[in-house]
Amino acid sequence: MLKNYIYVISLLTGMVLSLPVFSQICEPLLTTQNISEENFTFNDINGTIYDTVTELKWARCAWGQEWNADKKTCNQFPIKLNWQDALITANDLDYGNETEWRLPDIKELMSIIDFQCFIPPLNTTIFPQPPASLDNGLWSSTPVQTDPVNASDSEGVKIWFIDVGEGKVKKRLWNQTNFVFFVSEGNVTSTP
Repeated sequence: MLKNYIYVISLLTGMVLSLPVFSQICEPLLTTQNISEENFTFNDINGTIYDTVTELKWARCAWGQEWNADKKTCNQFPIKLNWQDALITANDLDYGNETEWRLPDIKELMSIIDFQCFIPPLNTTIFPQPPASLDNGLWSSTPVQTDPVNASDSEGVKIWFIDVGEGKVKKRLWNQTNFVFFVSEGNVTSTP
């Protein structure tokens, strides 16, 4: 009897642990602003995409993930960095056989947000296996200019980021952590 009980508990525990923590929700009736795969050129060999509208090239995997060309997806879990480490990592990054990567500014980051979806607010065909969380975000390179900052207090510097739960622009202290997508080429002058 005890053996059967342990088997049932193990089976139920395995089923619960295998369920995704978050499942993306998309509501096409919320807005007509969505990110279409038609605007992107995919390089399934090196894991990059080129946005033909903004002329930006993106790494399809968040920092810490590895591109799997055979399955056309990202393996591993993304790693969160503080803002300064994200900037340094971009300078040293070799992804997709390219080395000219940087942290996107807030306008560039907004250009990949799919306003019809949340948890995550990204098109998962374009960015497979993106970070999805209610308490985390994607760093931009853009410091918040409106907050008063004491020049001698670097702890008070805040940076704009995008919440990967709701897709909203928020601000966070630079020494806290967020996820990162890197970009190269192009320049976005306005948000959609």
